[in-house]
Amino acid sequence: MDFAPTSEQAMLQDSVSRTLAGLRERSGPKMRAALAELGVFAVPFPAGMGGLGGSPADTMLVMKEFGKALVEDAFLPAALFSGALLARLGIEPGLVESMAAGERLTVLAAA
Repeated sequence: MDFAPTSEQAMLQDSVSRTLAGLRERSGPKMRAALAELGVFAVPFPAGMGGLGGSPADTMLVMKEFGKALVEDAFLPAALFSGALLARLGIEPGLVESMAAGERLTVLAAA
C-alpha cells in the first residue's frame, strides 16, 4: 500500500502549514478567516453543498498541521462533528455553505 499523499493533498497540507506558521494566533476570528480563505473548513463537506468533498485522509492532513501548530480552535467539533452530521441530515445547503466558508460556527451539543 502506498500511503504517500497525492499532489493535491501535499499542496493542501503545505498551504495549511505555511498559513499557520504566518499567524500569531492559535485560535480566534483572524485564524478562522485565514483558514476559511484557504478552504480548510470546506474540506469535509460534500461538493454539492458548497464543500470540497474531501476524504478522511484530507481531513487527517489538515488535523496533522493543526497539531504541529498547536491550534486551539473548534475545527474538530465544528466542521467535522456537527458539520458532518448536518450535511448527512440534509440540512439547508445555505447553512452548510456558510459553515464551509467559515462564516458560521456550529457545535454539536449532546449528552
